[in-house]
Amino acid sequence: MTLVFLIAIVIIIYYYTNNYKMKNVPSEDKTALKELEIKLIEVNSKTRVILSNNETIKMMKLRKISDALNNKKDILFFTSGKRINDNVFIILTNGNFVALNDKTREVIKIPYEKINDIKKNKISVKINNYTFAISNNDLNIFCEKLEDQIEANKNISIHINKEMKKDVADKILKLQSLYEEGILTEYEFNIKKKELLDKKED
Repeated sequence: MTLVFLIAIVIIIYYYTNNYKMKNVPSEDKTALKELEIKLIEVNSKTRVILSNNETIKMMKLRKISDALNNKKDILFFTSGKRINDNVFIILTNGNFVALNDKTREVIKIPYEKINDIKKNKISVKINNYTFAISNNDLNIFCEKLEDQIEANKNISIHINKEMKKDVADKILKLQSLYEEGILTEYEFNIKKKELLDKKED
């Protein structure tokens, strides 16, 4: 009986402490958190259910999400799920897959170019070595959007590589003309050309 009473007191103190903290958040912060909430609702209409109807709990969750993200405007999709036994917020941004543990605040952030393995079944998805259980409706949408982002990232990388190769080729042609005009010696031309080709391979 005493143990139950102590646990109840700890929970009440935790709740009221956090409630007090959220009531004393500066108005600029509250505005930023409200803007984040609007963005999350834009990308998933179930956001209100995910975040909670209780204003204090919702604001605490929004604060955690805000702290985990660099740019709140980059959010493409948002949902929640489970990793092991913990609740996680799952977010797709323009550059990364992000999973935020609601309890521990641990953040898993994987750039799309580093995702090399996706396995999906009826209730979960495995991304590299991390498995997340996501509700069925959101799981399908999430996997589609994740695959789209990975593909878009590949296309951007291919485009950048083409531009870099073109840039290197143009510079070598300029060096060639400088060599032919006698401005560069053969030795200088070969050194500069090697530097450019080495940079291209990086």
